[in-house]
Amino acid sequence: VVIALLWLWILNPQYGIFNFFLSGLGLIHKPVSWLTGPSTAMPMLILATVWKSLPYNTLMLLAGLQVVDPEQHEAAMVDGATAAQRFWHVTVPAMRNVIMVVTLMGTIWGFQQFTLIWTTTKGGPMRVTETLPIFIYRDAFQGYDMGYASAAGLLGLIFLTLFALIYIRLLRRS
Repeated sequence: VVIALLWLWILNPQYGIFNFFLSGLGLIHKPVSWLTGPSTAMPMLILATVWKSLPYNTLMLLAGLQVVDPEQHEAAMVDGATAAQRFWHVTVPAMRNVIMVVTLMGTIWGFQQFTLIWTTTKGGPMRVTETLPIFIYRDAFQGYDMGYASAAGLLGLIFLTLFALIYIRLLRRS
């Protein structure tokens, strides 16, 4: 909720800092209402979600970098590998499991976004920011259709489970 309120302030059309910087750079000439425009609401929520998850993902990837053996980098340098080749052929394979966990967790958490969206847009404008959790909430607690909301939640669970299984199987194979 705190992050949602922070982004409400940042994206406020009258006094938000986002409009202030963009107008200072000359990119916009009048204030833009970022969260009420159908074409701008979802990109701004994606930006806020990425901003919220960036510290966790960075920390996880940094921890994964600690696993990479420096001797493998030295051997690759001796063999004449460039920095890009060392990154793609030494660092990324050594961090594959960490990258897999970070990507899978990010996908699951992104799929379950509720608080940020509900606090900022409530699924609007014109339902363009309505995700499955918002849809389930509306059906269950505003439409009083608990059965339909439960079925939608179960389908979401099945979809995420299948996605996770397929994703893990594909990465284990490669």
